[in-house]
Amino acid sequence: MLFQNHKLGQLKAAIIIISNMFIIPTFAHPHVLVNTTTRFEISSKDQILTLQNIHYKWVFDENFSLVLLGDYDDDKDGNLSEAELTNLASEIMGNLSEINYFTQLVTDGKPHLIKPADKVQADFINSRLSFEFSLQLGETVAMATNLEYALFDEEYYVAFERQDRQTFSINGNDTDRCQLNPIQLAKKDENIGNALKEAFSDNIDNQGMGAIFADKYRFICNENR
Repeated sequence: MLFQNHKLGQLKAAIIIISNMFIIPTFAHPHVLVNTTTRFEISSKDQILTLQNIHYKWVFDENFSLVLLGDYDDDKDGNLSEAELTNLASEIMGNLSEINYFTQLVTDGKPHLIKPADKVQADFINSRLSFEFSLQLGETVAMATNLEYALFDEEYYVAFERQDRQTFSINGNDTDRCQLNPIQLAKKDENIGNALKEAFSDNIDNQGMGAIFADKYRFICNENR
């Protein structure tokens, strides 16, 4: 069985931090890479714009996907059935709800409440696991100029990447009144491509690293047409 020895057990612990199921050591570089696309759903009523939900598609790197295949392929057929995907998604998403799915949404430094995702579409295609889901907000969130957004893991076990910096979209009423402006564009982590190769490092400087390599944005919306 995979991860029977101590060193491989450490690697599994580092990778499975995303589901918070193991006690883990800390490493210096990310061990899970996720390509993301993000869609913001907004609505307009009486000229007031509000954010309704955030829709994500996450595609996990092949190494992490194959680790999870080994863990959740109960019938050992080399693939993940619908039932196996449901079990995997339920465990991971249930734990991610405790940290708001790595989503930072704040106004004037005050974080907004994000509800647990009630449904996730999980797929395993071409050796890549993907999740697609929407996050509903637990309160009315006005699209004010001081509404800020970021997606990152503070401890930098998980790194979120986009094919380019334009993989955001805004959907709904009066979308032409809003844009998402960068307030911090992270420098590229030159080590990210070798993350798994250094999975057995004993470096313990991860705390707060995620914010350094995160892009952060602010919504700029015109209240009147």
